[in-house]
Amino acid sequence: MSERRVISVDIGSTWTKAGLFLLTDSAVRVVARSAAPTTPDDLTQGFAQAVAPLLGLPSSTPFDDLPTEPPWVFCSSAKGGLRIAAVGLTRDLTLRAARLTATSAGGKVTAAYAYRLTPEDLAALAACPPDIILLCGGTDGGNERVPLENARALARLRLSSVVLFAGNRSISREVATALGEGDVRITENLMPEVGVFRPEPAREAIRQIYLDRIVIGKGLDSIRQRAGSAPRPTPLAVYELVQAVAALGGQWRRLCVVDLGGATTDVYSCVEGESDSRARVVGLPEPPMKRTVEGDLGLRVNALSLAQEAEALPGFCASPEADDARGVARAAAAHPAWLSAAPADRRGERLLACAAVALALSRHAGRLREVWSPEGKGFLLYGKDLRRTALLVGTGGCLARSDAAFADDALRLAPAEDRGLVLLPERPSYQIDAAYVWPLLGNIVPLAPLATARLAVESLSVPLPFHPENSA
Repeated sequence: MSERRVISVDIGSTWTKAGLFLLTDSAVRVVARSAAPTTPDDLTQGFAQAVAPLLGLPSSTPFDDLPTEPPWVFCSSAKGGLRIAAVGLTRDLTLRAARLTATSAGGKVTAAYAYRLTPEDLAALAACPPDIILLCGGTDGGNERVPLENARALARLRLSSVVLFAGNRSISREVATALGEGDVRITENLMPEVGVFRPEPAREAIRQIYLDRIVIGKGLDSIRQRAGSAPRPTPLAVYELVQAVAALGGQWRRLCVVDLGGATTDVYSCVEGESDSRARVVGLPEPPMKRTVEGDLGLRVNALSLAQEAEALPGFCASPEADDARGVARAAAAHPAWLSAAPADRRGERLLACAAVALALSRHAGRLREVWSPEGKGFLLYGKDLRRTALLVGTGGCLARSDAAFADDALRLAPAEDRGLVLLPERPSYQIDAAYVWPLLGNIVPLAPLATARLAVESLSVPLPFHPENSA
């Protein structure tokens, strides 16, 4: 039986996590794990501090002295993530397709614009240029005017952003000419026909841009050079792991994962099966696998914005731990590596985490809207129906330390009057990535998909389910 060792590293906004894994012909096993605070000015320092103990070396070992055997695979979200602005034609179709493509490729949508870009839209883009502008619109042979006008308007801004055009292929050459001398990439149309969604070519182009342009500076390029392999955005690594786990079948095909980090809260869902037969789907049909990222819901870097959003939840304001949570938010935002074992701080952090999960799931989930017609009452369905979720998995620092009641407490924070309209999980069994290995396993999926998915499942702690029928 052949064996090989691999070191997997996840460079996060707050912590750099590392694991030593043993891969055999039929299994993947965790040998050791380590973590160190991320060093944002030079990521190689935190990388070395996390990796060195796995090799029996002092954590003070310089990066250049680290052996590169066993090989390294790594992902990163430490430079603020992959910031993408989506520019589409209509909100319900092409703009939604652009959002789904950007997030599934590991990006964070920092702005989204429909129809013709206005002077206000252009000013906002100029004030905070994204890494990538995903420009789309028009089916093949369809609308030409709006995408071309938007391309000309973007050219006048002279931004350093990469512009990726994934719209009407009939005008690809004209769009490239209009955009001028900047970094322009052309790929296949996200929506070549009405209702037909093909994100793969654009997703692959985004990954290539990440490698060509984003992985530069702050030490990431040094890590890439010594590793001899390219990094991936952390959300993409987790996305591919969730896909592999869902492929195991059974209840894993009705899976929802929440990854709570210091800067963002990401939600991944793969919920297959029949939805509400009474409802008519509006807009673009949801893909089987979906990711959303909430850039204002983080437990460290964005703790203040999380606390501000949480104030809109009646359950948060009424909680006796609300003041503790506000204090935790102030401390964590001022010092992202801050940790406290004080009982009041732990309670406050838990409440903040519950609020982050409630808000992120509410934004990820679809909506039902009641309508009346001559035939009687009916419903319109917008977005993804999560009600049949069987398994809810929590990963990320705070969620890795959570308990069996956490998901129930988090879902209760959603306003009661909204629960029937916001299609949140109704009867999930909550499982915890207590070993905090899912992001690390995401790096290993390309090497051994089935074995890695099995280890991901085996690594979960399985508390008593809220509903016995979901515990099989």
